Amino acid sequence: MASHESTSQVRDAKREAERDRNRALQRVSDMCANGQRQLVLRFLIANMRHNPALAKIHLWQLDVAMFHVGRYKALKTVRRMRETIGDKSNVTDGVASLGWALAGREESVRMSTWLFLLLLREDLVRFEPPDGFPYAMLYGRDGDKGDDGGNMA
Repeated sequence: MASHESTSQVRDAKREAERDRNRALQRVSDMCANGQRQLVLRFLIANMRHNPALAKIHLWQLDVAMFHVGRYKALKTVRRMRETIGDKSNVTDGVASLGWALAGREESVRMSTWLFLLLLREDLVRFEPPDGFPYAMLYGRDGDKGDDGGNMA
């Protein structure tokens, strides 16, 4: 009988953790809709201390909640992040989570790169090499301002 009770308790705990993650994702979506996207990570990290279940929020789920993109596009961004940093972990793109991205100081490059790629994808930031930058052609500029006034397309 004790085994049945413990199995039931584990199942209940998993359901509660899933509800907590869903509530957090809804809060993230609401924050973004209200122009408070800059507060999302602060909210999640602060609440992860009190509720470790939030560390299991998948990065693709967070992307969907923040930018209302499809799962495919969100997973593609996770894949691009992992390719960019040369990630060799055994974690799959669909399972990569906040906890995984923030696991430690060295692993924080995962989160930083993912966030930067989100900003680029959503056109919220752009890299503009300075005038005279010797490798400007790699960034879509040939070194002079041209017709676009020096802005990258």
